[in-house]
Amino acid sequence: MNIQKYSSIFNVLVFWKDERGTATVEFVICVPVFVMLLGLVVDTSLVFAGEAQALRVVQDANRSFSIGRIKTISETQTMIVDSLKSMSPGVTAVTVVNGGVITSTATMPAQELSSFGILNVFGSTKVKVTAQHMSEI
Repeated sequence: MNIQKYSSIFNVLVFWKDERGTATVEFVICVPVFVMLLGLVVDTSLVFAGEAQALRVVQDANRSFSIGRIKTISETQTMIVDSLKSMSPGVTAVTVVNGGVITSTATMPAQELSSFGILNVFGSTKVKVTAQHMSEI
């Protein structure tokens, strides 16, 4: 009886000091953090890429309006919204002409530009792109 008692205590001590499998446990604990971090980096990169694409669209619309290819402010806003709608369905555009300077602003929700949705934790963050162009006509 006494031998069984010592052998069970010995087994517990051996189990307690055994370090096999600790790397696996640490890996399982750390992997979700790294995956979330990677997803955040990818989402942020996609938002910045979308912002760059939106800036190019707004600049093209301003240029078209400044040289007379587009005749009205509402056509400029429609061109911006139509060009960006495939990327962000919630896009809005505002164009103002003041003293010969055309200023267009496109606003879109940041979460529509991301793919993993990790940026949703920031709530209703918006990406705002503004470009100005001198009127040439």
